[in-house]
Amino acid sequence: MQKSYYTGVSPPTPRLSYSKWCVCPTRGSWAQTCINDMKDLRITETFEEIKLMTKYKFNSMLKEKIKKNALKYLLDKKGKKGKEIIYSELQMAEYLLPGSNNLTIEEKCKLFAVKNRMIDIPANFGGTNT
Repeated sequence: MQKSYYTGVSPPTPRLSYSKWCVCPTRGSWAQTCINDMKDLRITETFEEIKLMTKYKFNSMLKEKIKKNALKYLLDKKGKKGKEIIYSELQMAEYLLPGSNNLTIEEKCKLFAVKNRMIDIPANFGGTNT
């Protein structure tokens, strides 16, 4: 039996009925992992509604929910440095994209450090460094 890439948990065997693994999932089971993931991603559709969706529609909805959740997670992790930068969506900064300009990797790293106040000057570190 193949394990799910996302959860690392094996899906239920075909012999298990929907009601058995979904209505009364056991702790750590594949069904419980799916239910927890749906809560984390704020998926409000029922299993029946999801079952009626096309694969394309479900995948689109799932990608959008994951992107929103990832952005929220990263914004929550933001500390003092970079707080003045406002992010509205999850995307790579244009100056970091490959082929977007003629900058070397070292130059891109320095630009990133300047943008996030990581350059070693007293104003960036609250006077703890001299």
